[in-house]
Amino acid sequence: ADYDRAEELMRAGAVAQDVEALLGPARQSLLERLPVVLIALPRDVNELRLVIDDAVIPRSRMGQPIPLNPGEHRLVLIAPGRRAFTVNITFAEGERRTVEAILPPVSSRQPPPPGPIQDRGETSNTTVGARTWVLIGEATATLTFLGMGIGYSIAKSSANRRLQRSQENIDRIDRSAGACLSPQGALMGYCADLSQALDDRQRADNLATAGFAAAAVGAAATVLTWWLWPEPEKNHASLRVSLGVRPSGAGASLLTRF
Repeated sequence: ADYDRAEELMRAGAVAQDVEALLGPARQSLLERLPVVLIALPRDVNELRLVIDDAVIPRSRMGQPIPLNPGEHRLVLIAPGRRAFTVNITFAEGERRTVEAILPPVSSRQPPPPGPIQDRGETSNTTVGARTWVLIGEATATLTFLGMGIGYSIAKSSANRRLQRSQENIDRIDRSAGACLSPQGALMGYCADLSQALDDRQRADNLATAGFAAAAVGAAATVLTWWLWPEPEKNHASLRVSLGVRPSGAGASLLTRF
């Protein structure tokens, strides 16, 4: 900046012939020593905001080479509906680097589907009655909702960890209760992460509660059907349902005898 100011004074008529001869080469030498970063912006994202070391970069300079001082710098890129892009980079003197910014859309994590349910029952030519099919349907629904509750419980735990990390980052900069009311600089990215983590945790908690509640209702319906629906006199059939949780998800084994 001092070199640019001196050059402006020379152009305005200031007399310093001995300095003017050296100004151009000295300024060029300094520019060659400064590290430069070029951030490759995603084309499908609008309303981007770039913050480098707590300084908001004007939109007109985005997508252009940005000179920095040698050393470590923090780059934060945020946009509505996207997860913030944050990276810490150490630049050497004269280094030229291109950073590709990736801002994935905000979406809740989906739980893995329940593992395959294997029927190890004995084969028979006897037709399965309506009572047996109702029991199978109720058991399947119970396992599905149980898997839903487990999956969203895992998603809730993940959101809690993200929430804790975001709060720790905010506290390192500003410990006041209103730190995220009007965030500036790096706080913008941390506050965006905090808000998204809160939303994800609340959504996962609601869906996990709904899944476990529906599984409880399904289990109760299965038990009531088993005890209150009498078995047919002919083609007498017995059904044993075992519920369990495997590493790949909830599962069941059905044993039918005729």
